[in-house]
Amino acid sequence: MRPGEELYDLKGDRYCTSNLAASPDQSARVAELHDLMTAELKAQGDPRALSNGQIFDTCPVAAPAARKFYEHMLRGDKSKQVG
Repeated sequence: MRPGEELYDLKGDRYCTSNLAASPDQSARVAELHDLMTAELKAQGDPRALSNGQIFDTCPVAAPAARKFYEHMLRGDKSKQVG
């Protein structure tokens, strides 16, 4: 599982091994980027940004496939194709 927020110095840490998001000196930058991302998602009409994210879990076609995918992922299945 990945952390909720990630911020990397791409020039100084090209392999992104040091997550700076939790650094106190980066809190303003993390907040700025979060606000920018949220505004863009809302502008695009993304249901998750508009408090309607459950639509992805309740879609009659996608919901079973999504559950199956996450069940495999949580068990640690490394295969690319989950079926």
